Amino acid sequence: MAIRSQAIEIRSNVTGGPAARASFQARPALAALEAILLLVIVAAGLALWAGQAESARDRLRQALATEQLALLQEALTVYYLDQGAFPPGQPDLGGAAPFKALRALPSSNTLLPDWPTTAAPSPQTEPTDPWRSSYHYITTENDRWQQVANNGGWPFFVSPGPDRDFGGLASPAAEVDNRRTDELLAETPPRK
Repeated sequence: MAIRSQAIEIRSNVTGGPAARASFQARPALAALEAILLLVIVAAGLALWAGQAESARDRLRQALATEQLALLQEALTVYYLDQGAFPPGQPDLGGAAPFKALRALPSSNTLLPDWPTTAAPSPQTEPTDPWRSSYHYITTENDRWQQVANNGGWPFFVSPGPDRDFGGLASPAAEVDNRRTDELLAETPPRK
């Protein structure tokens, strides 16, 4: 009988008495609450990190667009100095023909040998911006809004920017994030 009572006493100590059982039953609820709180903290941290990563990606694209536009502006200037004129524009504002003309001239092609090939189907003929949109080339031949005349007669390449919308009279708000080669110059010299 003594052995049986000792076994009951040992089992009671191991499993705990009524107070230990109440404490044990409250513990799973507390563990679930801790797990939920941990998940909320981890999710908030991931959301902050993802936002910062996207912001950094946007800054890199803006920097790449600025670099590309500077190369195109410099190539236009070199082309003009060599040829006495700018590459002709296309009625559809496409940048393929002028880009091909810039690359055909050895002196301006030296500026564009490693042109980024982000998404253009034929990267040697169509310049694309970091948002995978084609650059438009605005000249006196295809300028509907007299932007080239207001720019001293200098044509320019323009990127639609992150929203991929060039804007215009129908949606001028879309022009807010457009990037242009002539914006890189503090003062564009007048064309002679």
